[in-house]
Amino acid sequence: MFTIPRIFLLLTISRFASSCGDVCNEDDGAYVMSTFPNVAPVPSCSAGYTVFSRPGYNWCMKIYPAISRTFTQAEALCLADGAVASGHQNVVEARWINRTATAIQTENNEPIGGVWLGLHITMGCDYLGFANEPNCGANSFEWTDGYTTGTSQITWASGIPDQPNTGKCALMAAYDPILYPTGQRALPTQIVNVACGNSDGYDDYRKRTTIVCGKPPTEYS
Repeated sequence: MFTIPRIFLLLTISRFASSCGDVCNEDDGAYVMSTFPNVAPVPSCSAGYTVFSRPGYNWCMKIYPAISRTFTQAEALCLADGAVASGHQNVVEARWINRTATAIQTENNEPIGGVWLGLHITMGCDYLGFANEPNCGANSFEWTDGYTTGTSQITWASGIPDQPNTGKCALMAAYDPILYPTGQRALPTQIVNVACGNSDGYDDYRKRTTIVCGKPPTEYS
């Protein structure tokens, strides 16, 4: 069987197509040329995750119930799923975290609580104690997921961060305000720094927690 060389076929199609523009029809007596644009693959997250577009990359997040779990115990849920405790890059993500966590807590009949974030005191401020270090204070925390950047999207509750010796992790208030030991309140999406374990005045709220997990897209379509 005679086979037309591929390069000859391509040149022939190209010659016919050049006489009728980008799209040829039957009246031109030539092949119909289809244009295949260079389309970037669409990022796809693992089941249960939601994809967010960030400057230069995409990020997937999911909320897990983490009732009565310390930060380490809660993050173990993320690690088991190939993710880590996540930060939020902007207010859109913060609102999504709050809304999704609230829905989960409501389903579990736990309408009050906080969301563990991938936000931790910096090594320098942890060592020095940010109450005694002028460069710490509101700048004493950093994202730990390896992707989230900046601190302008961190909305601290009034008077927070505090507890320089124990408050090394962070909870975002979800649904109802968090009433913290000083008697003030953290409103939804506001953040309070708390002990990573169970040794401060937030224990009642930590019993009603969730955690936001994050990871890069693992699939493309």
